[in-house]
Amino acid sequence: MYTVKQTSEITGISGYTLRFYDKEGLFPHLNRDGQNRRLFSDEDLHNIETIQELREMGFSLAQIRSYLTAEEEGGMKRRRELLAEQMDRIRSELAAITRRMKKLQQAAEYYQVDIKGWANVMPADGASPVIFAA
Repeated sequence: MYTVKQTSEITGISGYTLRFYDKEGLFPHLNRDGQNRRLFSDEDLHNIETIQELREMGFSLAQIRSYLTAEEEGGMKRRRELLAEQMDRIRSELAAITRRMKKLQQAAEYYQVDIKGWANVMPADGASPVIFAA
């Protein structure tokens, strides 16, 4: 069994974050000592690795809780569903980011052309250029 400090040193996760994860229900079977201090098992350490991986994949704490609960219940099907749902969310986010990037590129191209055009009409003496209306 490992204290919060030891677990933090082993995993690289701060004690604050470990306590927060516990309050969020990510360690439903966490042991406590006689002074009510948290004690982490090897299984908890494994779950912390899983939590870190799921966080890197963009899972929310609620989704992680569902994933860990499904794991406890032997629900491989539910775990696959959660992974598939997250892949769908990320695909949607990627599509939205791609659309935003395309708009940004179009705006950058527009303003690059505008800047070049502006430079072409800039008087040599640096005075304000004359803008001609079409």
